[in-house]
Amino acid sequence: MAPKRKKKSKKQIQEELERELELKRKQDEEDRKAAEERRIKQEEEKRIRDAYLTKLAEEERVRLDEEEEELKPWRNEIRREMHTYQKENLERFNWEKLVLCEKRPDVYQEKELNTFLSTWREEEEINFAQCLTRCNEAEMVVEDLHAIMAEGAESNDEVKLTYAKKFCTQIREMEVKKINDITAYIMQHADQYIAENIATEQDLQPVMHYDQAVNQRKLAASEFCLNFHSESLKMGIWGHFKPDGLRHKPVGFFELDMTQSLPRTLIGNSNILRALWTNYDFISSEVYSSNRILGGIVDFSLMNFPDLPKKAKGWVCRKFGTQEEALTKILYPSDGSASGTHHLKGSFKLPASIYIPAGEETVRLGWWDNKEEKWSQEGIDSPKFDPDTRIVSFTTVGIAPLACLQDRCTDYPYASWSLRSISPSEGLLNLEGKRLDLKFKIGPGWVELLDRTEPELESFANYRASPGLLLIKLARCGINLMPDNRDSEFDGEISVKEDAAIERALQDIALAIGTFAFRSSKFNRTLPKSRLIVRVRENLEYDESFAEDEEIHWSTAVWEHNRCYLVSDKESAKKCKLEVPGDYTTHSVFKLVMREYEGCTAEAQRRLE
Repeated sequence: MAPKRKKKSKKQIQEELERELELKRKQDEEDRKAAEERRIKQEEEKRIRDAYLTKLAEEERVRLDEEEEELKPWRNEIRREMHTYQKENLERFNWEKLVLCEKRPDVYQEKELNTFLSTWREEEEINFAQCLTRCNEAEMVVEDLHAIMAEGAESNDEVKLTYAKKFCTQIREMEVKKINDITAYIMQHADQYIAENIATEQDLQPVMHYDQAVNQRKLAASEFCLNFHSESLKMGIWGHFKPDGLRHKPVGFFELDMTQSLPRTLIGNSNILRALWTNYDFISSEVYSSNRILGGIVDFSLMNFPDLPKKAKGWVCRKFGTQEEALTKILYPSDGSASGTHHLKGSFKLPASIYIPAGEETVRLGWWDNKEEKWSQEGIDSPKFDPDTRIVSFTTVGIAPLACLQDRCTDYPYASWSLRSISPSEGLLNLEGKRLDLKFKIGPGWVELLDRTEPELESFANYRASPGLLLIKLARCGINLMPDNRDSEFDGEISVKEDAAIERALQDIALAIGTFAFRSSKFNRTLPKSRLIVRVRENLEYDESFAEDEEIHWSTAVWEHNRCYLVSDKESAKKCKLEVPGDYTTHSVFKLVMREYEGCTAEAQRRLE
């Protein structure tokens, strides 16, 4: 049996506790001293590191400032060349106008544009064809303004962009006013047009048809119809005065390829129907949304036939009111919503220049909701597109302006891009978009779209224009390659970058493209907005494609607002670390970076200089 353990006294217990506390106090003191030493060491290391980084940053700032100062003459020479190029374009533009005997105002002269608008504003509109011809001519002035808009976009000149947009808006507002003016005049003299129709037997003209068939019929004695069409504008006005209240079948404008059925409750009434198509957006151009207009605006407007004039003792008493009174539209449904009781059929022709991918037989069609100030697809049943006739047919529950809608980000963000020279004065740009792979040839002052055989793009064959003009024309055809920073709200894949970093990268790439080829990097959208990353390799032989095209043949360059540098990151890596290799330093321009890069050949160095 084990002996019993002697019970500790209170004193012994107290002494053991004091010893433990003393040991703990000493250990805590040692831990505190060690932590304090670590803190002091870390602070000293941080101080040394911060001082070193501050020194490096100051050295870099001084170096970049010195480089920028040395490069000023070089940059000024580039600006002079750009100014000379724009001046030559302006002289060529004016010469072409002179040769064609054009009487349009000089869009580079604000005074001439103001005179054009004020003179036109004062003209009284009493002739249907002349009024709309003038509107079509005004669109040619807008086309001239697009050239200034393109110049502003190319040089990031906000003054030019604002100037061009201001006058484009004013001219198109004037066009809409003149269209309404002539509509009001015709309505106020509708009885004369009916009388003229009877007198000249215009009822033999095949301007009407039923539904979507091509069944032609004669105009009745109680009807009149006026049509006008051009590349930028179509307009038809049909008037019907039926004192007997007989119902008519749906109205169609045969020459305009537009039809619109009328509500059953209104068919028996005396009505005037205006069909209007413009190749531009005169309704929502100031509203930036996830949708853009494709192919212009189609607007069917139904109005009551005006009161007939009263005749007495050789006098004709005609009622005249304001334009707003004359153009009071009949709302259907009456509350302006999309919940009518009767479905209405209609159709219109999409312009031949609007790109619709092969095999697609539907389009997104929207109507303008005035209350919500947005395009809505509610109440439009499965619009169909016939690729052969390019007719868009639809069924809707209301009468309102219509437009084909396209997702603003349909063709971007790009999956990839590549840029290289194929001769001393020409380059190739490949864009891999969401739905299209596009190839562009680039030359001095021009860009050309290559290898597209679609009928909608036939006007681009052998067509060379400035980059801005070509992109504007492509956007009007339904291929929008001009992202806006606001688009990031609609597509999370879009990476917005700082303008200064973009400008520096574009200048460097443009000046080095005769020596190097450039490609996109998958890491670009993962980097902060202050950084752009691009892959680069030498292209001294002007190769369209590279026989050896492995990752080892490419280097990686990064641009910020004030500098450029190489990093060791490879495209196959899972994450971009932005590690600067070896003793390389940052520089203000790409050519200085490549000057110290050991992989840059002597011939490449010579070309860069």
